[in-house]
Amino acid sequence: MNKIKKSIEMHAFNEDVFLNRITMQADREGLTSQRPLGGRSMKKVLGLFALSFALVLGLWVGLNQFSPVDKSLITSIVAIDINPSFEVSVNALDNVVKIEAVNGDAEVVEVDDLIGMKVEDAVALIIQRSGEAGFIDIEDLEEDFVIVTSISLQDRDQDHDRIQDRIQDQIKDNEYLQSLNIVSIKATQREKFEAEGKNIPIGLYVINGYVLQEDGSYMKAGEFFSNPENREAVKNRVQITEENELKLRERIEKALGKLEAKGEDATEYRQRLENAGMEEMLQIQAEIKVESKQAEDAGNDDSGNPDAGNPDVGSGEGVENTENRGNSDTAPKANDNAGGKGN
Repeated sequence: MNKIKKSIEMHAFNEDVFLNRITMQADREGLTSQRPLGGRSMKKVLGLFALSFALVLGLWVGLNQFSPVDKSLITSIVAIDINPSFEVSVNALDNVVKIEAVNGDAEVVEVDDLIGMKVEDAVALIIQRSGEAGFIDIEDLEEDFVIVTSISLQDRDQDHDRIQDRIQDQIKDNEYLQSLNIVSIKATQREKFEAEGKNIPIGLYVINGYVLQEDGSYMKAGEFFSNPENREAVKNRVQITEENELKLRERIEKALGKLEAKGEDATEYRQRLENAGMEEMLQIQAEIKVESKQAEDAGNDDSGNPDAGNPDVGSGEGVENTENRGNSDTAPKANDNAGGKGN
């Protein structure tokens, strides 16, 4: 096959050789004479030329179309940042060629058997196994964000779009992924090299102007994207597939059950939740997080109070201490939480 292709490259588009062959063929057909060609003879020559060119062009296209793809050649990289971080190397067929654990947390997640899979299937399993390893908890009130960054080694938009479309289609069919917020980012090779030089996950590096904090550290993905203002600031660079309403409602229902198990009244929350849309549910979730933290802090204070449950302490003094603890400790903590929503 390679010899045929090489022969075509050498002769098919060599004008002199090609014209000579056409002339020789015309001689054999009796189409040439001492007189200039014209009329039907000229039409036959032109027709023969057109047919020959079409055949050669068709053969050329066919050879290129069916040339074998080098399955070991890496054309794109997909970086996955949760807490464990991975880099998935992909070939032109969108099959996984290699998976690299970028940090120590990633080394505890088994991924060797994912080599050879389609990229979207491998990405989904990496995320699910990270959850099974304890890095994601879809039942708590913390919003889980996973950053999936595509890097084309040819810096071609079609590579980014194709891979991201595959992953988006996988999310629609995967119940576990629908419980998460998947952040899709396109990055360049230069950004990847710069991120590696600074030892920062590529997804966070792309938006590093927003996640770099005053002390020089970088915000975690969940911490950054749980703030609506941050999401708005980077909307032109990222695409976020947020968890669906059903999954969010289930998460809130479980949280309310935990509150009620601790003796808290969740009636108002349940009434609001009954007809709540996405924005209202996010607000309810934020409020429940604050109240749950208050209850947890209050429980810790009670368990740490040496006078709690002591019969020698007078009832008046006990009531006074409880009130003081509620006013001085619990309220400020609630305010701190409210101000730090999303952190």
